[in-house]
Amino acid sequence: MSRALAIQAVALAAALIWAYLLAHPSKDKPTAAAGKIEIWRVEPGEVRSITVQEAQAKVVLEPREPFEDEKPYLWVRTETQRRRPRRKPKGPETPKDQPREAPADPPETEAKTETAEFKGNRQAERALAALATLSAQRRVGALAELDGADFGFPSDNAYISIERTGGGEPLRIELGSVTFGNAGRYVHFPRDGAVYLVKSALTQNLKRPARRLVDREMFPYRAGTAERVELRMGSKVASFWRLIDTDSQSGEWATSPGAGSPDEAVQEWIRDLAKLKVDGYLGGGESDQEATGEEATGEAALEVRLFREDRPALSLHFLRESDGAWIAKSTYTRAPVKVNGALAASLIEKGRSLLQDR
Repeated sequence: MSRALAIQAVALAAALIWAYLLAHPSKDKPTAAAGKIEIWRVEPGEVRSITVQEAQAKVVLEPREPFEDEKPYLWVRTETQRRRPRRKPKGPETPKDQPREAPADPPETEAKTETAEFKGNRQAERALAALATLSAQRRVGALAELDGADFGFPSDNAYISIERTGGGEPLRIELGSVTFGNAGRYVHFPRDGAVYLVKSALTQNLKRPARRLVDREMFPYRAGTAERVELRMGSKVASFWRLIDTDSQSGEWATSPGAGSPDEAVQEWIRDLAKLKVDGYLGGGESDQEATGEEATGEAALEVRLFREDRPALSLHFLRESDGAWIAKSTYTRAPVKVNGALAASLIEKGRSLLQDR
């Protein structure tokens, strides 16, 4: 065969392959022309809760009513199933002069459910918005006409469910297998019987919720941008004012609104307050706030209040010490949280000094 004929044969084979791919697109890769297909659309204000259930984990996103004129917030509940070996009771030790018995079979495992509740951050809010307006990259076909096993159906207790404020039957979609490269995931919508391909990020973004979805802020704005901060400890009360109209982290702070110069001790305390973040929420959640222990009383008690003309007043209570950390609760966190123990102790000690000096 001449070289020219060989080139023509290769070109013809390539053309035939390309024509076949266009006529039979891979089930793992939607065509660019497919666009987005809306599966359902629920307005954020109509969402009562969204549940994402996987084989060993469940995440529930619940919009909650705002505090005064603040925006609505998101409460997150999680359940994780973990299996751990059941401890085998110790028997009598074998004397050294006797042969040891063959090791027994590994102990059976026991299931343990770990639960957590916390205030969701912006990533959690974006996840709720994406789940409430669920879109697919393409429609694969009716499940009845497909081999369900190729797409992960029937699924092993994996689904997304939406309960709406107006009641009615929840919207539900079953989660199937992921595509090659983990870029997409197949879902089955029982209402129309179809299998769709969606982006796997839809559920991947909810993995490790205790790390990814927790709101770490103590306040809805930077503490240093408040107009006035009030400290209370027992019967002692002191207020501090921000002198310069700035959105910086701390600004300049003084002991009176008409002071000619800032107070360095007050400024240092405000800077430390701005560093205070949530290390983790306690397990009780909003409905079990008092189960975390009594508030500190007497000399140990410290309450901080932040004031801004455009926002409602906020409060922060330091509740008690716990294993090197401090338990605190603010108007914004809604529930008791763990904060850095050294930073909290420093804020309490310096706050006590500021109150004694006034």
